[in-house]
Amino acid sequence: AEITAASAEQSNGISQVNLAINNMDEATQQNAALVEQAAAAATSMEEQANNLNQAVSIFKLNDSDSGNNAGAPQIAAKPAAKKKAAPVKRAMKSIAHGGSPSSKKEPTKTSEDAWEEF
Repeated sequence: AEITAASAEQSNGISQVNLAINNMDEATQQNAALVEQAAAAATSMEEQANNLNQAVSIFKLNDSDSGNNAGAPQIAAKPAAKKKAAPVKRAMKSIAHGGSPSSKKEPTKTSEDAWEEF
């Protein structure tokens, strides 16, 4: 009778250990999937950062060391005339179509052309 009770108790303990191992395996697989997703997101963010860096590379900063705002962009006293926005718009369209900001070629007309300057 004692052997039967001990055997049942041991069997119950083994079942609990198996359940715990299965739960840990499930958690490990979920963590692996999350790591893959995080790696894909990091790659995507890197590509987006490179695209953004390329998009803003057409802007030039004033390199003068005046006051506490050294290295900060200088704000013009008057807003730029509407004509000045055209090169930026062309560069942004060029980048959106896979070109570079220095590309002189005009992109083909797309649905993005419906955007207005402001």
